[in-house]
Amino acid sequence: MCVVGRRSDSPRLVDAARPRAFGVLLVVVAVAATTVVIYPLRAIAPEVSPGVVYLLAVLLVAVYWGLAFGLLTSLASAAAFNFFHIPPS
Repeated sequence: MCVVGRRSDSPRLVDAARPRAFGVLLVVVAVAATTVVIYPLRAIAPEVSPGVVYLLAVLLVAVYWGLAFGLLTSLASAAAFNFFHIPPS
């Protein structure tokens, strides 16, 4: 039976306190892993198409860690893609 206004006694992952340093480490690892995954795709895909792969990292971090870390991941992904995958003009 569900009672309105009563909290469940079971712990939820969303309510757990998360250290910010671990979130930043997660962002760095997600962007680095995605950058490594994109390198083999460069041989078979057009120049800017593999950049979409970074969206998976952004989505996962934003869903589980929130908006702030999602924005940080998107900025880091854009910088990594620009630095590692787009040739200078």
